[in-house]
Amino acid sequence: MEAKLVSLLGEGIRSYFPTLQIPHQALWVSAVFESLRDAVVASGPGATDMAVCLIVKDPLWLPFGKLIKSDLARALRKNAGRIAPTQRQGIIAVVIRLLKSEHVPRELEDYAKLVKRFPISEYTETLALVEPLCDKARHIKMYLSATC
Repeated sequence: MEAKLVSLLGEGIRSYFPTLQIPHQALWVSAVFESLRDAVVASGPGATDMAVCLIVKDPLWLPFGKLIKSDLARALRKNAGRIAPTQRQGIIAVVIRLLKSEHVPRELEDYAKLVKRFPISEYTETLALVEPLCDKARHIKMYLSATC
């Protein structure tokens, strides 16, 4: 699992590896991302980049993936102003892709709340082209379209 995380997020993720031995792989991964989440909230160097990278790459093999990604999106929302425009575009692209899905994952709600913190001009044109396939996606699109 360590090798997969390093391959996905780079060597910097090692600084978030737990120092204590955690025997269960899924719990170990959870501890890694709790540390990363805390670093994002504290504006730790490189933490925002790794959190955005994880959301954009959306690895399906990650244990507790939707919980981890939702937690990271909530942490990023607290420091949305620190997210670079290119990173914002990556997150917006993920939201647009998920809005077009037949089955909308839970983490999309947290991604939408994060995107709502971005300048609306960065996503309104793309959002207008989305034809949601389910009620949940329609609701989230309406939420993102609202200017209030």
